[in-house]
Amino acid sequence: MKKRLLALAFAATVAASLLPQLAYAQAQSPAQAWPNKPIKLIVQFAPGGTTDIIARTMSARLSQELGQPALVENRSGAAGALDSDAAAKAAPDGYTLGMATVTTRS
Repeated sequence: MKKRLLALAFAATVAASLLPQLAYAQAQSPAQAWPNKPIKLIVQFAPGGTTDIIARTMSARLSQELGQPALVENRSGAAGALDSDAAAKAAPDGYTLGMATVTTRS
């Protein structure tokens, strides 16, 4: 259990440190005015859990860095299939992100 929590914390830390840089690099392209609308972060767990707290922390930082709201949408259930399905069916425009963990099944 302790190893799983450490792995989750490590994965979340890496993701949190990379997302703002990736988004910033995209925003620098003069051909794209990204982001120009809210960004949605889909989380596979119910509100209040560790993954949700990490997602909300990340969304606050994304909002601050990008100047657009980053909204957390919780879709719990079906062992992570609901959020994976929603993220997979989202428009490929860079405005929907899926938050997964090491236990996510597709």
